[in-house]
Amino acid sequence: MAKRGSEEWKNNIRVKRIGQFIGDKNPFWGKKHSEHSIIKNRKAHIGKRAWNKGLVMSDETRKRLSEALKGRKAWNKGLTKKDFRVEKYSSQIRNEKHYLWKGDNVGYKGLHGWINKKIGNPKKSDICGTVEEKIYEWHNIDKKYRRDFKDWKRVCRKCHRKEDKKL
Repeated sequence: MAKRGSEEWKNNIRVKRIGQFIGDKNPFWGKKHSEHSIIKNRKAHIGKRAWNKGLVMSDETRKRLSEALKGRKAWNKGLTKKDFRVEKYSSQIRNEKHYLWKGDNVGYKGLHGWINKKIGNPKKSDICGTVEEKIYEWHNIDKKYRRDFKDWKRVCRKCHRKEDKKL
């Protein structure tokens, strides 16, 4: 019998465990982590350094790896961003679902950006009716800056300055 911790002892254990937890033999086979355990695991690992960060491969290992990978096509070759997670997750983290969502407590620029995204850039002024100006803006009617589409109107810059001076 080999001494505990010796190379022979380690090799004996490795041989015994080969294939022991592969596929449906794994005790976690077919199960999923609960949302609670995922969050708990994430919090436990925040700020911790990855086990392989800073490890340096020897020249011999680099050469072997290089030879093994020669001729292989990169897994992401020819794929666009939409082929990845972007499409899947972008719809899940927008607006109220995003962790930085502020609701009506948003700032001036943030709210104007949201209006532009939802309604689009204005192309004519609702006050003077002009369509020949270079720049059109969204004007907040009651100055309470809420996410209410009825509280906004399209104006040219000239009309916007006049409206702001009235209040």
